[in-house]
Amino acid sequence: MLVDGITQLKGWRTSTNTLRTVTGLMSGIGLSIGITSIFYFIIALTA
Repeated sequence: MLVDGITQLKGWRTSTNTLRTVTGLMSGIGLSIGITSIFYFIIALTA
């Protein structure tokens, strides 16, 4: 998502709704995996 935003901001290309949807989904999935991993790591430390 970051690469999509930067390349669009620099004017190197234009983005489409499909590309925005795909990059947004990938970012959302990655963030949810990261947050869940951190949550389980903290739970394991306190148990």
